[in-house]
This record gives sequence, structure tokens and C-alpha cells, in this order.
Amino acid sequence: QHCEGKAFDYQPHFCCCTALHLYTGKRSEDIFGVRWKPALSEEEKEICSGWLLDGWETADEPKFHLWNMKNRKGKNIHLDEDSVKQLKRLREANLRDRNAWALKSPFIFPQKMNPQKHATYGSYQKPLKKLNELLNINRLEGDNISKVKGKRRFFTFKIARKTAGTYFANEYGIEIASRKLDHSSTKQTKDCYIVPDEKELEIN
Repeated sequence: QHCEGKAFDYQPHFCCCTALHLYTGKRSEDIFGVRWKPALSEEEKEICSGWLLDGWETADEPKFHLWNMKNRKGKNIHLDEDSVKQLKRLREANLRDRNAWALKSPFIFPQKMNPQKHATYGSYQKPLKKLNELLNINRLEGDNISKVKGKRRFFTFKIARKTAGTYFANEYGIEIASRKLDHSSTKQTKDCYIVPDEKELEIN
């Protein structure tokens, strides 16, 4: 709700990036490096993670391509309706004066200081911290929350990916969740990415 609301007008790249983590469940290193258009040379390809496929705005089955994932394989990734809306909204936001710097970049999520490079984990640390404070996120289900300098760190892009995995598993089953997260086995998905719902164990 936050990413789709008024906050988007003030932080379009951060909100869109956060939403894509939640909707697709893809890894940050894959999302950060996606281009608006296909790479035209090997040099361009080497510094990106993938690109939106032609016609993504109007296609019945819109997709983006990741050419070098963690498993060293390429894959076309489905874009759900909400992800497409976020990307269209971001493209429109880039036309405003305050975001015009992003028009110089081939990347969907460019670095502001150097638009020819894509975002990294460090690009959105301050917005993530403020998001946690704004939404008063001080507790999350599960026990695998990372710690930074002894302090618990709550909502992160990694947690967004795990949230997507839990949603996929609850709605469509562990097998689908594992495939959506590009895991090698359902065991990895279940052990590390799925937050169990204790209510499911209360069987009469």
C-alpha cells in the first residue's frame, strides 16, 4: 500500500524497486541491473542483469529477461499486473523535472550520482531505514532476521523476497514457490524462505 500510494510521487525509484521485490520475489542483484531496453552489445550486456522484453506495456503475458542469474542460467520472468503498473508509473515519473536525471540512464534503477550505473544495495539503505521507522516495523515473523552491528534489522529487500516466497507457497504451494524463487530444491525454499503459519497446525 505504501509503494502504491502517495509515497511513490516522492520516491518513485525506491517504491518501484521495493514493489518489484515483493511482487516478483527476485534477487536484488537481478532487479537492480534490469534495463528498460535490451542490451545492444556484449559490453552493455556484461554490466546489466537483464532487460524488459519488447511490448511489455501491452503484452498479454509481459516479461523481462534475466540473462545471468545466480544459477548461471537465463530466464524470462513473468511480470504480474501490479509490477507492470509500477513500471509504467515510474516511466511517467521520470519525465518530471525532479527525476529527469534518470532519463540519462538505460537502467530502470540507476544511481543518482552516476546514472550510467545501476543501483546497488547501498543505494536504498537510507530509504529502507526511514520506511521501517515510518511504518513502525519492529517485529517480523520468523527467526532469520539479519543483524547489523548488533541491532536487529527488520524490513529489507531480502525480507521482501522471503515475503514473496511465503505468499507464493501459501497461495500456490511449495513447488511453485520454489520455482518462482529459482531455488534448486523445495527444501531450500521451505527451510530458509517460508514463514510457517502455526494456524495451519490447528487441525480438528
